[in-house]
Amino acid sequence: MAPATEFKFLQRQSTVWVPEIGEMTITENLLREYNILFCGDGFRKFCLGKTLSSASAGNTVFHVLQRGCMDHLIIDELGEGRKMWLGRMLWHVGQQKDGGNGPLLVNGKTIIGYPEIEGNVESLVVRFVYYSGHGYWDVNAFLVSRPNRWGDECQILS
Repeated sequence: MAPATEFKFLQRQSTVWVPEIGEMTITENLLREYNILFCGDGFRKFCLGKTLSSASAGNTVFHVLQRGCMDHLIIDELGEGRKMWLGRMLWHVGQQKDGGNGPLLVNGKTIIGYPEIEGNVESLVVRFVYYSGHGYWDVNAFLVSRPNRWGDECQILS
């Protein structure tokens, strides 16, 4: 039996089962339905207007960073397990659209994932933040080729 994966930066928090999610097109109206009221320039450029194919039911694994680090270190640590369907990330936001209880951090901490989006040549990291003082979600996307440093206690979905 292979030894359990030992993470240097990440601590596994939980695993959440997600039902099958149908095809969706990311529009301003869809974002409003999920209470995402701020959409950054990167998300507009790389994600808005894209049609996401459907995804079968499956698990989302939630991790938290134990200390700050760059995208490439997170990607290396997660390996192939880093791939996240953007529709599944949106599904989780929709389940907690008003900041209620659930696995997503809703205390102003950053939540990221590394989705593969059809038509995008470069790899992206998508970032969500819930601002409880204002009662809405914020989303943005960044190129992995222009690495970001993510702080400790950042939540990573894979």
